Amino acid sequence: GDLWETFVSYNVRLARSPKSRAAGRLFRELGLPRIPPEELDRIAVPT
Repeated sequence: GDLWETFVSYNVRLARSPKSRAAGRLFRELGLPRIPPEELDRIAVPT
């Protein structure tokens, strides 16, 4: 919709934030696996 670009911009900024990066490091330390690319490919997203 009309707010898609704003939504994408916000999420990119959030993903690059120090707190989000710290959370990613914590997930790796806890042994939580990444979602495999083939599973991510099955998620439908608007383009």
